[in-house]
Amino acid sequence: VGGGLYHVSDSFGGNQGGAGGGVNRVYAPAWTRVDLFASWDISETASLQLNVQNAGDEDYILRTNGVHHADVAPGRQAILTLNLRY
Repeated sequence: VGGGLYHVSDSFGGNQGGAGGGVNRVYAPAWTRVDLFASWDISETASLQLNVQNAGDEDYILRTNGVHHADVAPGRQAILTLNLRY
């Protein structure tokens, strides 16, 4: 069982005013994301692993790229994996 805490401060997103810039700088707000995971040994050769990303289902801007472009992060995601060893 474990987890991770990810924090990103305000990110510069460009200038308002189109090509050539502008006087108003735009920033994506800071965000914090919590990820969790757990693993269970089913047998000597099999285990299950559950990963949950963005456990709090927070809305945030993942990254900015140029003027007026931002990628919104996905919501909560859960991934269940069966690991087999032979």
